[in-house]
Amino acid sequence: MTGLLADMKEPEVRTLLQRDIHLFSRNGRHFVYGKVSGLVLCLKDFEARVLQLFLSGASVSSITNTLETSTESPATVLDEIITKLKSRKVAYTELPYLWEIQMLVSESCNLRCSYCYGAYHENQLSDKLMGLRTGRRVVDFAAAMDVHEIGFFGGEPLLNLELIKDCVLYAESLGLELYFGMTTNGTLLKNDFIAFCKSHGVAISVSIDGDRANHNVTRPFKGGRSSYDSVMKGIQRLKDADALEMLEITYSNRHTDLSSMVLNAAKHCNKVSCTCVEGLCSSSKFKTDIVSGEKLQGYYEELLDAFAAARHQGVKFQLGGLEEMLARLTSPISQITPYICSGYTRRVTVTTDGAIYPCPETIRPEYCFGSIWDEELMDREVFHQRRLEILDSLSKRQMEHYWFNNIADACFARVSTSSDGRFQLENAEDISACLERLIAKLFDMDVFHLLEVSST
Repeated sequence: MTGLLADMKEPEVRTLLQRDIHLFSRNGRHFVYGKVSGLVLCLKDFEARVLQLFLSGASVSSITNTLETSTESPATVLDEIITKLKSRKVAYTELPYLWEIQMLVSESCNLRCSYCYGAYHENQLSDKLMGLRTGRRVVDFAAAMDVHEIGFFGGEPLLNLELIKDCVLYAESLGLELYFGMTTNGTLLKNDFIAFCKSHGVAISVSIDGDRANHNVTRPFKGGRSSYDSVMKGIQRLKDADALEMLEITYSNRHTDLSSMVLNAAKHCNKVSCTCVEGLCSSSKFKTDIVSGEKLQGYYEELLDAFAAARHQGVKFQLGGLEEMLARLTSPISQITPYICSGYTRRVTVTTDGAIYPCPETIRPEYCFGSIWDEELMDREVFHQRRLEILDSLSKRQMEHYWFNNIADACFARVSTSSDGRFQLENAEDISACLERLIAKLFDMDVFHLLEVSST
């Protein structure tokens, strides 16, 4: 026996592999994903059988006797896998200083989206708007934290248009170099505000659920009237002014064709993002919107097909949601983030009254960092320490029982807590199948081989 397997005791090798290897089969093919290392392999039948037996406790000698008809060596198979695993680079990310603030400038909205996150955890939309004094305090807080970005969200942020303009002008008066962005439903966009945003560098993204049929199912006006034409008018105004940053799709279980939604958006903007409706089916008020079952299992496959189809048609665009996942799977370095959602490392959400949380879905007392009105939190080091303390309860340690823990973010809306204190993911089996199917499809498309060739 030669190689690394000869240098290590079999129990040590087995423990190493058991801690890292997720072995699965799809359509008669066998694959490996390294839970920590990020190693991705496609195995032959014999190789998969050797690895399966070894992981289950069989010794190399017993595997050799069991598979004695083969001309291949089980020891060689294992040694090659170990060599590839140990050659992988792993980078552990610590919590950096705050990069972005998400301002919920309005709890009010003129739409009644069926999946609105305003209903998460029993929160309700109201008519409350952030006041000008609070808005300026957020800008002061951003300056104290040396933040780089501020995003305006809601509700519908344009129901508080004057605050948005005031925050931008106030930041400029302080000499702050901040990137401002906003996400709007697009129905209230006017040319004068678009001109203001363009002249002051405010990026505008619009939420639209693809084509008319799908959009109207989930994003009607208050009262039920179709909002599609109003949204498209807003998008056209932005396009005419060359001021459209991105179109954002939220995929619901009510929608019928994800590919058509993505392709329709790509015709209007070269930057598109797509996310699933997430939540707890057992308690959520929008349970009929939560993506699960076959729709969730095939989610990334369908996004990849839509992306490829658009490229085939000559439509070139960026597809947020998919591209980040592909980058993680194909990166030569496995990036390990400390929290269940990687967004927690870079941003916080500030509510209309100035309370600070990791995100809109975590608006609960136990996850509150404090308030922008707390003078002690205006100290960057003090606030950083507060984030470390609170975010520890949202650590990935509580989800180590999922093989995909380090490859996929977990939205808190899909999380519940078991009796042993660990986080449980709603539809975890569907998420697992979704990611396994994506990995298999990428091998079908020869993506990993092409990357390996291009790097040599």
